[in-house]
Amino acid sequence: MPRSTAGHPYDGPLRWRLSRRGGFWLVVFLVFTGLLGSYSLTPLYPIYQERWHFSDVMLSVAFACYSLGTIVSLLVAGSLSDRIGRRKAFVPALLGVAASMLVLAFAVDLPMLLTGRALQGVFTGIINGTAGAALMDLQPRGDRRVAALANSTSIAVGSAFGPLIAGLLVAHAPSPTLTPYLLVLLLLAIGLLGVTVMPETVPPEARIATGRRRLRAPDDRAGFAVACLGALACNASMSLYAEFGTPLAAQAHLHGRSMGGLVVFVMFAAIGIVQLLLRRVQPLPALVSGTLVVTLGWAGITLALIVHQPALFLSATVIAGAGAGLALMGGTAAVNHLAAPERRAEAVSFYLVVMFCALAGPGIGGGALTQAIHLTGAATVMLVTTAVIALATFVGARRPRIAATL
Repeated sequence: MPRSTAGHPYDGPLRWRLSRRGGFWLVVFLVFTGLLGSYSLTPLYPIYQERWHFSDVMLSVAFACYSLGTIVSLLVAGSLSDRIGRRKAFVPALLGVAASMLVLAFAVDLPMLLTGRALQGVFTGIINGTAGAALMDLQPRGDRRVAALANSTSIAVGSAFGPLIAGLLVAHAPSPTLTPYLLVLLLLAIGLLGVTVMPETVPPEARIATGRRRLRAPDDRAGFAVACLGALACNASMSLYAEFGTPLAAQAHLHGRSMGGLVVFVMFAAIGIVQLLLRRVQPLPALVSGTLVVTLGWAGITLALIVHQPALFLSATVIAGAGAGLALMGGTAAVNHLAAPERRAEAVSFYLVVMFCALAGPGIGGGALTQAIHLTGAATVMLVTTAVIALATFVGARRPRIAATL
């Protein structure tokens, strides 16, 4: 990464720092690493279920522990980096994620798994909340859309490669419940070294002025609500795949220990790729079209599960992922557009709370649904949910004030 010896006056005593561009890409790497670790457990859950004999409901609890931990950290410490600076917020967050990796790597029962997931959620939430603001600060041209794209794409790419890499390690590497965590620990160590030399973007006087504040939405609440619909459509889809990737693949007649990680990768990769290909689409059209496409994708997924057709299942997964990515890109760009600069971390963290609530909801209810009405029934519920979100987004986008703002 490029170096710069002319940092901000509040950068500290080091003689050189990363340039703004270098710092920007470091933060992208931190988000990628955090999400890689978060979704590495997807292909490991069936192993834990077989080893410790817990139900799908308890699997939902394990998944929800991560989301709820993230929500708590965003509510309690969402504006932390506004108060103490971006760099000082990243350091304990990275160390906390590393500690959670160790707990998970050496877990011997379900309580340790739940503890590790909750810790992982808490500290990943701090990384994500800090990163959203840091990317806006460090984007070399001050381009909010590029910063928003980098944030949402790094989330999608990390989420995609987590289950793919872990699935390959589960299938081919020794110690399948240890190796994925060791890889994440290595990436975290690299990120921590980078943070020590990244430029600080929050001056001391701004930290003092900021004080301790609770999270709140931007002043344009109607626009923020429409932006959050994109996060709901995307994260609800991600949640069901991350939790039940392996059984979904099996019902579509895709068998093999790495297939669960593969189908999750396909959806999450589509989420990231579509944002790169359609990055010039404005926020409101992205939200409206994205929520519609993700609904069409879930219609195909539901049909594929009924007729057990793997080709249709994979194609529909790509369509749902593309729609989810477009909706997420539009929502993230809208929030960055609406947020006041001095309250950027607050607004981004509030938006992330909504995102992780969308993860927690299906995470908590997914296990109960699959036991009560099986996977096909759960997919049907998701189809109806995304259709309602698409309709609400379309109606909201037609309001003149929202159309003029976004």
